[in-house]
Amino acid sequence: AVREELEELRPKVEALQAEAEAKERARARLEEERNRLKLTNQELEEELRAAQGDDHAMAAAYRRLQQRVAEMDQRHHAQEKEWTYVVKETRRMCEMEVETLKHRSALALETKNREIRRFQLELEQILTAAAQMHSVNQTLVMA
Repeated sequence: AVREELEELRPKVEALQAEAEAKERARARLEEERNRLKLTNQELEEELRAAQGDDHAMAAAYRRLQQRVAEMDQRHHAQEKEWTYVVKETRRMCEMEVETLKHRSALALETKNREIRRFQLELEQILTAAAQMHSVNQTLVMA
């Protein structure tokens, strides 16, 4: 019964672990995207510095660029925070599931040990009774 219960819960734990791994991969992709955005930002800043024009146009372009970069960075941080929470929550759920399985297994093992001790006592009683009957039979045969 415990083994069946463990086998029933195993796919659930594996699914949760797979989900956690998928979310970790998504977080890694977000990190790669952030690095790519930083590189794009650097390239845009270099283009801005290289651009020809009056100071006013350059200042306006630079402010637009800064705003765009800040917005991209905010989006990235929000996504990263969300994925971090999802990964952490999934791991917490997996750990709880594992603890539940450990507890159930310990209870089942304890129950089986009690059952084995009870069977041992019954067997000892049967063997004692058989030995007594054998002794009585020997006595009767000799008499």
